[in-house]
Amino acid sequence: NTYNSKLIKKIQLTNTVFEFQFEKPAHFNFIPGQFVQVHIPNQDKSITRAYSIYTQPTDMYLGLCIHIIPSGKGSEYFFNLPEGDFIKFSQAKGHFISKNIQTNQIFIATGVGLAAIYPIIKQLLHTNLKQNIQLLFGVRNTTDIFWLDKLEDLKKNHNNFNFTITLSQNKDERCIYKTGRVTKHIEDFIEKSSHYFICGSPQMIKDIRKQLIESNISMEQIHFEIF
Repeated sequence: NTYNSKLIKKIQLTNTVFEFQFEKPAHFNFIPGQFVQVHIPNQDKSITRAYSIYTQPTDMYLGLCIHIIPSGKGSEYFFNLPEGDFIKFSQAKGHFISKNIQTNQIFIATGVGLAAIYPIIKQLLHTNLKQNIQLLFGVRNTTDIFWLDKLEDLKKNHNNFNFTITLSQNKDERCIYKTGRVTKHIEDFIEKSSHYFICGSPQMIKDIRKQLIESNISMEQIHFEIF
């Protein structure tokens, strides 16, 4: 199945991260954490690129959050896409979704990996989950932080949610956030019975998984999505 959808709103969140809000097609279903494959025009054919849906199924629009990479085919296409234009995409795919877990859950995201993780956290909190949910979110600098308002909002409304931001390339000594990569701080979050949801670059996921396994966390407790 393929769908066509009109871009309603385009919002720049950081120098390189944009939020795109599209009309939600009729009968388009998805589970928070899933992605769509967007058809990108490329000369006389099209190529596909996968992007996570950051909105909830109950939202009025369909949201994608995209990191614009210089000379990337998908990046170029979205960067130049004007409001009012249409995109073509697949049905929702992916298994990086909320599991029926009765223990605390730790989410680790770097960059736009948050686009897959944020909707899962939001869904869990809105189901009045009693367990604790923690997010470790890594970006390079303060200028790369996005959705701080959304995270603060979830924290304000849910006592069982907390988040930590860490900056891998911070130069500001007065910075209120942690510094270093997420791998430097994961040890503070390790609990034997918790489940871990990781989304980001292949290397980050590999490193975090290694640390978790060395801390005797079983593979069944580790869920990941490579960006």
